[in-house]
Amino acid sequence: MLDLTKLAGQMPAISQHLHQEAQVSRQRLDRARSLFATLQENQAHWLAQQEEWGDRLLFATATPTEPPDTAKLIPVPPAKHTVFATDGSQIAPSHHEIAYCYLVNIGRVMLHY
Repeated sequence: MLDLTKLAGQMPAISQHLHQEAQVSRQRLDRARSLFATLQENQAHWLAQQEEWGDRLLFATATPTEPPDTAKLIPVPPAKHTVFATDGSQIAPSHHEIAYCYLVNIGRVMLHY
């Protein structure tokens, strides 16, 4: 059964934790805005950096094809429409398993609005 007395004693700590998390989140957002402004000021420089150093990254990065603050109006969707999506993943065989086979996961969804 839920002990409300114990729970009440923990509430100040939870409040403090949420306050700290909010501060950290604000700091991350401020840092992201600062980096975004830096990118906007000199996009050509950062594209050149990506070209020069991109082969050393452990992951592929997207290359912007237009200014990062570009905003475009999109048309209003029709009253009735259908959305279809698919996704998949695979797990390669492991030589530690008895059966040497791939696990392939394929998912799909169709939503009617």
